[in-house]
Amino acid sequence: MRLFEADGKPVAGFELQRTTHVSAKVMEQALADLMAASLVVTGDAEATYRYAPGSRDAAEATEALATLYHQRPVTLVKLVYTQPPNPVVLFSDAFRIGDKPKDD
Repeated sequence: MRLFEADGKPVAGFELQRTTHVSAKVMEQALADLMAASLVVTGDAEATYRYAPGSRDAAEATEALATLYHQRPVTLVKLVYTQPPNPVVLFSDAFRIGDKPKDD
């Protein structure tokens, strides 16, 4: 939502981390997930990010989420935290040893 509300302007990663009160590792993973989903791109300056949906559907879904975020934040948080885990992901995680290797 921070990037969406920045209206396409780049936001520094440290600023996103500071305003969302999450660890650097969590922020790094969240930004990677948003970039993989074609919702966020890196900005012109180093370590900046901006909202840039890759499709009209993604933009519309994000706008709907933003509306819900502002109108019914508690409902949204409950929805996020009450989703059952994906059984396929749980199964694959059972075989993971340690953290994922980092690309050099």
